[in-house]
Amino acid sequence: MLYRKLGQTKKSVSILGFDTMRLPTLEGDNSKADKEKAAYIIRYAIDRGVNYTLFK
Repeated sequence: MLYRKLGQTKKSVSILGFDTMRLPTLEGDNSKADKEKAAYIIRYAIDRGVNYTLFK
């Protein structure tokens, strides 16, 4: 994973971010997240170095 410094904070953030707007749903209902699949996807990204997320 590649990282860049974030502004004046000097914190290292991944150049790829993870947006949670399109997590898997249950029964095609956008108000019901499939928590098991979502946790797997998020953990997969973290394990590969993603540390910048957009939670909505």
